[in-house]
Amino acid sequence: MIVLNVARGADITKLLFLDAERLGVCASKSKPYRKLPASLWSVPTGARVEFQNPGFDDDNVGQLRAGEWLFGASGQRHVLVAHNPQTGQYVSEPVGGTIVDLALAPGAGTVLFSMRDAETGRERYESRAWSHAGAFGPGFRRDFETGDGHSILPLPDGERFVALGLYVINPHIRVRSVSTGKELTAGGPTVLYTMPALACSPDSKRLVAAVQLSLHVYSTDRLEFEKWDVRKDGRKHFTGIAFHPSGKYLAATSNDETVKLYDTATWDVAHTFTWKIGRMRSIAFSPDGALAAAGSDKGQVVVWDVDL
Repeated sequence: MIVLNVARGADITKLLFLDAERLGVCASKSKPYRKLPASLWSVPTGARVEFQNPGFDDDNVGQLRAGEWLFGASGQRHVLVAHNPQTGQYVSEPVGGTIVDLALAPGAGTVLFSMRDAETGRERYESRAWSHAGAFGPGFRRDFETGDGHSILPLPDGERFVALGLYVINPHIRVRSVSTGKELTAGGPTVLYTMPALACSPDSKRLVAAVQLSLHVYSTDRLEFEKWDVRKDGRKHFTGIAFHPSGKYLAATSNDETVKLYDTATWDVAHTFTWKIGRMRSIAFSPDGALAAAGSDKGQVVVWDVDL
C-alpha cells in the first residue's frame, strides 16, 4: 500500500489508471471552489510524473484504451483537447459552445460530449471520431431537452452510452447509441433532487446508481430494476463506485471513510477497507484488476494490491 499526497485539503474527484504503473488524478478545492489541474502519478514510486498539461479546465479527462492520449476541455470548456503526455503533442477542436461532460467510448475511437451552444443556448450531444495518429474527425450531433445531458457514461461494449440528466428536478437515465446519439432506452427517475454516481459492469449488462444510502441495480437492455435498494449500513452517503474488471465485485466509497466491496452475486459486503485518510470520494481499479485506488477529501490517494 502507498499513499499519494496530491493536494492538501482537496477533494479527489476522479481517478484513472492509465496502466498498472500510472495513475491520473483529478481534484478540486471548495473554499473558494476551483478545480485543480489534472496530475499523473507513478504507482511504483509514489511520485508525481511531470508532463506538459495543455490546460484542462475540469476533471473530465480519460484515455482511449488503444493509445496514449488524454482528453479534456480547455479554453473555458469551449475547446476539445487531446494530449499525448509521452510526446507532448496535443490537438485542439473548438466545439462552438460549452462542454458540460466528456467521455470516451472504449475501443470505438469515439469522443462523446454534451454541450450548450454558444449562440442559441440549446443543449445537445456531439461526438468526434478519433484517429490514433492524432486527429479528430466528424461525428454525430443530436439535440436533447434542456437538463437531459448532465453526465455521460460509455458502456464497455463500445456501442452504447448512458446519459444521466436532471430534468424537472428528477434524474432520468437514458441509453443512447455511440454511433448516432439516438435514444435506445429510457428509465424513470431514481430519487428526487439527487444526481447519483454511476458504474457499468464489464459485460455491459448491469448499470449501478449510487443514490445517497442505496445502490440501485438496473439491466442496461431495458433499464428495469434488477435489484432495488441495496442499503448501506450507517448514515453516511455513497460518494463513488467502480466495478472490478472481473465483474464479481463493486467497490463503493462513502463519507464514513471506508471502501466497501460488494459481491455482485449476492450484493452482500465482502470486504471493508478503512484507510484513515479522510472521507472517501472516488475509486478506481487498474485494467488488470490487480490494483485499486481511492481518493479522499484531504487530498490523499491510497493505492493497494487487490487480493480477492
